[in-house]
Amino acid sequence: MKKKDLIYLTLIFIASLVAYNYIFNEKIDLNGDNLSYFFCAKSLVTGNGYSSPLSIPSLPTAVFPPGYPIILTLGMFISKNIVFLKWINWGLLVASIFLLYDIIKRITNNKEIALLTCIFSVTNYYLLEFATMMMSEMTYLFFSVSAIWLLIKINDENKVKIKTPGFYVMLFCISYAYHTRSFGYALFGGFIFYFLFKKQWKELLLTIGSFFILSLPWKLRNKSLGLGSRYFSEMMMVNNKRPEEGLISLSDFIDRIADNLKILISKSIPDSLFPVMDVKYGWHQPSSALNWIIGGVFLLIIIWGLVKMPKGRFLFLGYFLAAGGLLSIINMGGGGNRYFIPLIPLVYFVFLWGVFSTINQYIIKNQKKNTAIFILATILLLFFSIPELESLHNRNKSEFHPAYKNYFSIAQSVKINLPPKTKVICRKPSLFHFYSECQVSRYKYSLETKEVIEDLVNKNADYVVLEQLGYSSTPRYLYPVIKEYPQLFRTIIHLKNPDTYLLYFEKEKAVQVLKSKE
Repeated sequence: MKKKDLIYLTLIFIASLVAYNYIFNEKIDLNGDNLSYFFCAKSLVTGNGYSSPLSIPSLPTAVFPPGYPIILTLGMFISKNIVFLKWINWGLLVASIFLLYDIIKRITNNKEIALLTCIFSVTNYYLLEFATMMMSEMTYLFFSVSAIWLLIKINDENKVKIKTPGFYVMLFCISYAYHTRSFGYALFGGFIFYFLFKKQWKELLLTIGSFFILSLPWKLRNKSLGLGSRYFSEMMMVNNKRPEEGLISLSDFIDRIADNLKILISKSIPDSLFPVMDVKYGWHQPSSALNWIIGGVFLLIIIWGLVKMPKGRFLFLGYFLAAGGLLSIINMGGGGNRYFIPLIPLVYFVFLWGVFSTINQYIIKNQKKNTAIFILATILLLFFSIPELESLHNRNKSEFHPAYKNYFSIAQSVKINLPPKTKVICRKPSLFHFYSECQVSRYKYSLETKEVIEDLVNKNADYVVLEQLGYSSTPRYLYPVIKEYPQLFRTIIHLKNPDTYLLYFEKEKAVQVLKSKE
């Protein structure tokens, strides 16, 4: 390794360590999914298989693919402390960005572009936000970037050397990325596109065959257990948070594609690269004219960056096209830009290369002078990220909202005063289980009060939590049942500011109510 590379990698490492430590969140994240990964890993460590406690009874699960829980499992052999497990994410982020540095250097032979891309990545608001959660984005990022790095590394005069071990490690990385996030289909599509365009038929067939073979055990396991794909079922719904709205029609599906592409161009791309604009996500949140102008300009720069890329442009083009296609068909409206996050470092590279190529070709043709000015301008742009990181720091270091404090207080009371096999129905079962260690499940999303009661009876529920965490499902589905049948719910704990209840569920009375409705 040359001295300049060592200096640049050291700068990237220091920037990443300082930024991550500054925004680090020692608390659990309130999205709930991070604890679902944690519980799956914990189940593997304790020898209970790939199962989740978030159902009554606890059953094998396929809600989340096993890639990230396996990483957590390896970490749990050292410590089950969530702070330690979160720092594993930082390690995966740094490793990914180091590989990205080498990718950019090999493609462009420009170490300064590689440095700036990596500095932007390790100080990016969204990458840091998800790196400090126990979420799968950093694991996916590592294996996807590893696959791209290996392909570029084993290329010899535009011909992939399939007899090298690196080619088969690359195939494993593609598969592992898929086993981490379903977004791995986009990575797989990018490699297929590349080999098709290059007419490398052996490599194409080996990639398709290995992907199929390596994904088969997971699919066969799920089929044998009668477990389907959560992502596919949610994708086919009009609104997965409101199942009563039914399945999506063909016209709705076309509208979704159009709406998602609007979000992607006018919001996700510019906001992910430079999160300083006031962007409101959601299908019903229109994009401003400024959003469209900035997003359109950014998209043109990215396209130009692909055109001017000396090597690997068809791999990046294929990956981006497959990713755009995948993002256009999912329920993206309420998810912000979280599905775009694994692409951010790669898009940074192509974007910055597009800017640099434009300046170099049309404005300042002196290479050294151009590089110096470009670096200075880019460093100045980095200062715009400081307020965003400060905002993330303040949010992560603050205490939980009072509604969550009450929710967790009730969970802790359940742990202290009730047996572990107590069955509690609540809105955020993963969060409740983390503090209560009891059996948990979510209430049924149905406007029919009878169906909700039947679900409580079938789950043999002991208690129900009525909270004010801010989700519309509780007042929409649970509260009407409690209001209509108060005799079925006896108050055990009532915490104020805001009102939060632990309610004992009268199962025998509920059965009588159901019989009377027959």
